[in-house]
Amino acid sequence: AIRNVETLLVHVGSIWKAHTALAFEEQKLGDWEWAPQYPTMDPPWINVAGALSDLNKGSFVKHQRFEQAGPGMQGKVLHETGQLKNSIDWSTDTSKKSVKLYATGFPATYAGYHQWGGDSSMEVKPLARATLARQLKTGPRTGKKKEALKKLGFLFQVDAMETSITQRPFLGFTDEFEAELRQELLHHLIMPGVEPVKGH
Repeated sequence: AIRNVETLLVHVGSIWKAHTALAFEEQKLGDWEWAPQYPTMDPPWINVAGALSDLNKGSFVKHQRFEQAGPGMQGKVLHETGQLKNSIDWSTDTSKKSVKLYATGFPATYAGYHQWGGDSSMEVKPLARATLARQLKTGPRTGKKKEALKKLGFLFQVDAMETSITQRPFLGFTDEFEAELRQELLHHLIMPGVEPVKGH
């Protein structure tokens, strides 16, 4: 009863990818609003994982690591590089009448942690400790940023940092997505006495 299955699947994949990208922009998937970064941390606030990522590269902790991102905050979660959002791709299988959506490239190695939540481990390189020591020594002697940096002192004692990643789903079926899918399906149904809709 479907006029062109292959075309329909292509349209479904495109719609699904668009709704996935929307989750990153709206910081929610349907009614599931994403939590801000480290929501239970007492002030002064610092993005510990982001800071360690900077330090492991030999870079001082970036300014944005001291600004909490998420709904109601100054910035957006999973938005700094856009790598995960931009990695989402899709493929179709006409024989199975199916569409598959997935992360590609390097983001594929960590996409699941954000989709479902979970525990992750990040190496603390000797370079990170040396860089943190330099920043603590040469940076401001007082103030919120200095106090926030002191929270990273534990990095001098460990070789890896264990992190519990908050679940922030971006892939799923929302009411809006399902409504658009139903509309798309209607355009592709072969209905006696009804002419095809142009452009579909």
